[in-house]
Amino acid sequence: MKSMTSAEVIESVYYGIEVHDVDLHNADLRGAALAGGMFREVDFRGATLDRASLRESILLDCRLDGASLEQADLRGSMVRSSSLVGARMDGARMTSIKLVDCDARSLAAIEADIRSGNLIDTRLDQAALVGCSLDQVSMIGCSFAKAKLSNSPLVAVTFAKADLRTLDWSACTFERVVFFECKLAGRSLREMTFRFTNFSGVDLSRVDLTNADISRCVFKGAKMAGCKLDGAVADNALFVEADLSAASLRGASLRQGILSDANLEGAVLADASLYQAILHDARCRGASFERAELTYADFTRADLSQTNFADASLTRANFHAANDEGAHIPGRAHALPEDAERLAAESSEPAT
Repeated sequence: MKSMTSAEVIESVYYGIEVHDVDLHNADLRGAALAGGMFREVDFRGATLDRASLRESILLDCRLDGASLEQADLRGSMVRSSSLVGARMDGARMTSIKLVDCDARSLAAIEADIRSGNLIDTRLDQAALVGCSLDQVSMIGCSFAKAKLSNSPLVAVTFAKADLRTLDWSACTFERVVFFECKLAGRSLREMTFRFTNFSGVDLSRVDLTNADISRCVFKGAKMAGCKLDGAVADNALFVEADLSAASLRGASLRQGILSDANLEGAVLADASLYQAILHDARCRGASFERAELTYADFTRADLSQTNFADASLTRANFHAANDEGAHIPGRAHALPEDAERLAAESSEPAT
């Protein structure tokens, strides 16, 4: 590995010459003009690159462990197969950065701008991304063990194939976020805000969403057995095919929610509001709807066996073709009457 002075590095970048196999360990490159540079197998360990311009640069197989890049310009840069363990990037401008197959454990990036960035197959264990701008960031296949992603509004962010069970999300808000094949089971998301967020197919079993705002979120096929949603606001949320067995939704608001084909067996929805909710073909055996607001709720073809509707408001609720064997429905008279013609039409043999 050869040595170069800071001036020689800047000159090489200026003339479009690749900086390859160079030892810049502890180099002082503060404010250096390195935009558009090509760096391969360069040792930047402990180097100071504060306020340096690395805009649209490419760094391949480089070592930046312990380097300081505070307020550096890395917009549009590509960092691949590199090590950034313990690097400091506070206030760095990193919009549209690509961080691929990197080791960024214990990275510190306080109030950095990472909008539209792509972080792929990168280790971010114990990293601190606090107060960052993260709009439209994609984080795919990354690890986040005991990492901090706090005090940040997350807008249109994608998390894919990641274990998020120990990620610190304190003081974060979520809007139009997508979770794909992520692990969230057992963690606490109490009183957090998730708007228009997609949890389709995600394992949320035993997750605590007490008093959370999950309005208009999508939980299609989500695994939510034993989940706590007491007091949660889930108006207009979609729970199609979700497993909510033994979940607690006491006092939750699911107004105009869609729970078709959902599994609510043994769930507790006491004092919940399901005004105009759709529960077609839902499996509600043994569920409790005591004192629930079920005005205009639609239980068409639902399994309501052994359910408890004591003191529930059932004004114009629809129990068409529902299985109510052993159910306790004292307010049934306020619901819509059975539609005999519809039943006959649905049960008739198709014409040959």
